[in-house]
Amino acid sequence: MPDVTGTDSNELTLRRQLKVQRVGGVTLLDAIAVPDGENRLVHLFFKAGPTADSFAPGSGVKILQSRSIGEAVYLLCAVSGTQGLVELSLDGVAIQIEAQPPETDIFAGLNVGFAQRNGESADIVLEWLRVHVGAHGMNGALILDRAEPGSD
Repeated sequence: MPDVTGTDSNELTLRRQLKVQRVGGVTLLDAIAVPDGENRLVHLFFKAGPTADSFAPGSGVKILQSRSIGEAVYLLCAVSGTQGLVELSLDGVAIQIEAQPPETDIFAGLNVGFAQRNGESADIVLEWLRVHVGAHGMNGALILDRAEPGSD
């Protein structure tokens, strides 16, 4: 269940944490499954460690794309069916991954700004929001907060 706060009908704050999974000795930061007819396209974002060639597709999985982002592997996979775990192997060891659907509907029709918060104070974040609301008509924001949960 999401952590939702708000003071009136014009303000809504949703807080989410990445759905980190530890599988096969690696850390999967998030797994997003997008419907594709009777199947799914699954985006897998790993923490730095293994290389893309360490992964092989499992049953019902085809790796369409692999990239390294800052030494962390990103995989785009076509997965058979609309439900179930994503099966891969990592250096020959089978792993199973749970993928979640994206939540894009919460931003539908909004002029959304994206920012990354990495230690900035709440006052600085609020100033950034004020400037972009005034200058660009922003009426939604997605802020990736890189602080450890509960640390500030």
